[in-house]
Amino acid sequence: LRQIPNWKSSLVLFKAGKKGNIFRPSLELYLQLKLNRGSDTDINDCISFIDWHKKNSLEVDSEIIKNILNKYDSRKTKNILEKI
Repeated sequence: LRQIPNWKSSLVLFKAGKKGNIFRPSLELYLQLKLNRGSDTDINDCISFIDWHKKNSLEVDSEIIKNILNKYDSRKTKNILEKI
């Protein structure tokens, strides 16, 4: 996580509570975390998270996502690119 610059700014408030807040990673941060390892399960998780964003009417900036994916092995990212 610390290898990703400005990762703290990529946290999204998921639930606010009286005793604390729960955050989730932005789509961009999630993809970077998963693609650094790049297993088949990680790729499927990325696809599921994109689907979750779309299902919940959350913004998916395809240009930013494509820029992130272009930094990784295209054999791994091909299926993710098809979902955008």
